[in-house]
This record gives sequence, structure tokens and C-alpha cells, in this order.
Amino acid sequence: MFKASGLSPTFMGSYNTLCNLSNVTHITKDGNNLFIMTNDTTHEPAMLQEPDYVPAQNVDNTQYEEEHADRFTVNGRTMTVDELTEYTHYQANMAALIQLGNWFDYLRANGVYNNTRIIIVSDHGQALGQFEELMTDDGLDAEGFFSLMLVKDFDAKGFKTSEKFMTAADTPMLATQGVIQNPVNPFTGNVISSNEKTEHDQYVFFSYSWSVEENCGKQYVAGDWYTVHDSIWDKNNWQLVGKDTILTKED
Repeated sequence: MFKASGLSPTFMGSYNTLCNLSNVTHITKDGNNLFIMTNDTTHEPAMLQEPDYVPAQNVDNTQYEEEHADRFTVNGRTMTVDELTEYTHYQANMAALIQLGNWFDYLRANGVYNNTRIIIVSDHGQALGQFEELMTDDGLDAEGFFSLMLVKDFDAKGFKTSEKFMTAADTPMLATQGVIQNPVNPFTGNVISSNEKTEHDQYVFFSYSWSVEENCGKQYVAGDWYTVHDSIWDKNNWQLVGKDTILTKED
């Protein structure tokens, strides 16, 4: 399980971009700027050489995994990692974060880290069954909705975690907060805020038929609808409200 040969072209394409961020970064003193970047390194899991989490033609992590098997328990919470897909997902995430850290060091060295707000957000998690607390009684693995969100504000120091209920849709609010007064969506004219998130339970849709090519343009493919609020770690906060349901735009 801890050995692999060969390189994944799809992983390498995205990973090499992260490795070269400092080479494609041009720093100027020209006003305020917004940069949006997407990268699929974590979307293409691969077996990487530990402890540096780098690609190699021949990987052998046997000794490292035997010596560091306890690293998946943090603050009393254990993440199950005992299958190949769980290891490769973990390693791809580690590789991405390490390379982003290298780029942040570059920004620090060039004096443009403290005066930036950096938001890292993923579009979804992965249902790997790694947390018993996220497995609901009806079989939903809420880890699939547990996306990553990291925020480094202007002049921020230190590191802390928060259990506050957040969604990927909070990103525009986080990006504009304190920067743009009374921000609005330029396409809809709607006010950018997170008020809706706390005024009622949030709806989430679960289906493995995710491709837009299966969407006729007026309806989503059949799937399960859940409501969720407050702590996602509390199974009682998840509620199935629609099984194998098709939702149309008119709904």
C-alpha cells in the first residue's frame, strides 16, 4: 500500500504550477488588486514520497508510515487513514499546502504578505468515511460537504481554528469585508452578506451525477436534499428532506 511507481500526469500538471508560483509572480506598487487562481492539485490524488510529500518515480513510504502512524489524531479527534485512497488524498493536500506555504514565504520576503488578504477555499470535500461523527444515521457521509476554508487577513499573526458554521458561499463576503463599503453582486445587484446563512437552515444537495452534461438546463439530476445548521459535527443538525428528488428552476 505504501509503494508506488510512476508519475500521474494530471497531478503533475497542477502541482508544477504551485511549485512555480514565485516564478510567475510579478510584484509592483500599482494600486489595489484582486487575484483569483484555481488549481486542481488536490483534485488528482497521487502517492507521494514522505515526509516531504513530493512526487517521485518510485515511492516507498513503508518506514515513515510505521513510525508516524499516530499523526492522524489531533486534539483528541482521529481521522481514519487506512486505505490507499485515504493516503493519496491526504498526501495531495499536504503537497498543495506545502507549496502554497513556500509561495507565502516568497511574498513575505518581498514585503507583500502582510498587506494581502488571502482566502483558500475548496468547492467540496470528499466522502471517504474518515470521521464517524460525520456519518449520519441514514448513510450520508457529510465529509463530502466538509470543504476547506483558510483565511489570512491583513497583518494577521498566528494561527487558529474556528468551529463557526461557514460555507463556500461566504467567500465573497470575506473578500469584500472592510474593503468595499456596502458591496453588491455586480450581476444581480443583491447585497453581498452572510445574513441568509443564519436566518434559516441551509440546503445542500448530494448526488454522484454531478456533470452539467446530465442537466437539461432547467433541472438538476435526481439526488438527495439535506438541511444543515450550526455545528456540522452534530448528527442531529443534518436532516434528509428530499430523497431522489429532481429540483427544477421553477421550484
